[in-house]
Amino acid sequence: MTGAREHILSAVRRATGTGAAGAGADDTVASRLAAHAPNLRPARAADNATVVSRFAEEAVRAGTDVRHATGVDEIPAIIAAYLREQNMPGGIRVSDDPISTAIPWVNEPLISVSTGAADPGDTASLSVALSGIAETGTLMMNSSPENPTMLNYLPFLHVGVLPESQIVGSLESAWSILRRQSGSENTAMPRMINLITGPSRTADIEQELLMGAHGPQKHMVIILKEK
Repeated sequence: MTGAREHILSAVRRATGTGAAGAGADDTVASRLAAHAPNLRPARAADNATVVSRFAEEAVRAGTDVRHATGVDEIPAIIAAYLREQNMPGGIRVSDDPISTAIPWVNEPLISVSTGAADPGDTASLSVALSGIAETGTLMMNSSPENPTMLNYLPFLHVGVLPESQIVGSLESAWSILRRQSGSENTAMPRMINLITGPSRTADIEQELLMGAHGPQKHMVIILKEK
């Protein structure tokens, strides 16, 4: 090892308190990784009683249409009204998440519901979010056989159902929810995590805003207040 490299590494060890390289240093690093200590977060990312209103405010700022439901029985009417407002057909592709399967679609017979992975012909989809991040109005979506990732990307409209209890202040807190879920028995880390903030958009070409470049042109979140 060159003298310059050893000098740099020694300075790093002193700054991080890991001491000399070896088994002790490895144990120190492993302990730090296992602790999941959060980074410094701004006041707007606090986990407190205002996370729901802050999430809704930031989501609207990002172009998301936000609705509130006091139970899954209200979701069909919310979807039906929105599809009429947008002059869209009444078909929707729905995930097989336990919350989704509890939605009483029979209350809106004009809505045609299908499940499974999204199809190119689908105009609307609905899936359940793992968490909502109030700091940026972002949904954290985890992939699973029940929540196929393409539901988040392929249709013109994506509807994310977000349990109110899963709204947190920051991205760091959302990762904590994922770690707790993945640490439970018979549950592995998801293959993919999607962070969705508003509808898809780009301004790469001459700074002209184009909606739906990489995903849905419309995005709606239904904040579900669990009884």
